[in-house]
Parts: sequence; structure tokens; C-alpha cells
Amino acid sequence: MDFQFDGLQEIMRRIESIGNNQQAKEKALDAGAEHFKRKLSANTVRSNINHQHAADNVVIDKEGNHREVGYDKDHYYMKFSEFGTSKMSPKPVISPTFENEVDKTEEAMAEVLRRELGL
Repeated sequence: MDFQFDGLQEIMRRIESIGNNQQAKEKALDAGAEHFKRKLSANTVRSNINHQHAADNVVIDKEGNHREVGYDKDHYYMKFSEFGTSKMSPKPVISPTFENEVDKTEEAMAEVLRRELGL
């Protein structure tokens, strides 16, 4: 049995062009980071106290081909909630959000790449 795929060479050429398309990469990274930021903010517990909440202070740090999503420096204490302390058991938010959203985050990034590469 023989199979013929029409257009496969064009698709491969476009996929290989990702390596040279920094703008598409950055847009995809930004889309993934924004998706995760929204979900992390939604999953972060808010208190009834009227003050700045960690959920309102989820930030994205951009550095080259990396994006870090987390809480701003004023909400450093969220790491104690995530990992626990000697006197407090962990109540993680970041790791369960990541586990639940990794596929959707990747899909948001893939959608941008498809659009940017005209696929």
C-alpha cells in the first residue's frame, strides 16, 4: 500500500520556519502565560478582608524565551501556602493549577503558532 500526503512539504517548511520566527515564538509564549495567569488568579483563594489579594497580583515575568507566572514580590508568602511550613501543612494552588491547565496552556500556544504560520 502506498500513501501520498499532499502539502506535507509545505507544512514541514512552515514548521521549520518556527526556528527563525522569534515573533511567533514570543506571541505563543505570551498566550500560554496569559492563559495560565488567568487560571492561577481564578484558583487563588481570596479572604473576606478588604485588602490586596494574591489573586489580583499574579504577574508574568518575561525573559528571552522564558515566561514565569507567579505572585508579585509583595505576596511572597504564597510560597508558604504552596509548600507548607513546619507549623502549617501545604495548601497548594500553583501545582494543581499547572497540572489541570498544562494541556489548555499548550493548546493556546499552538493556536497562536498555527495562526502566525498560516496553518
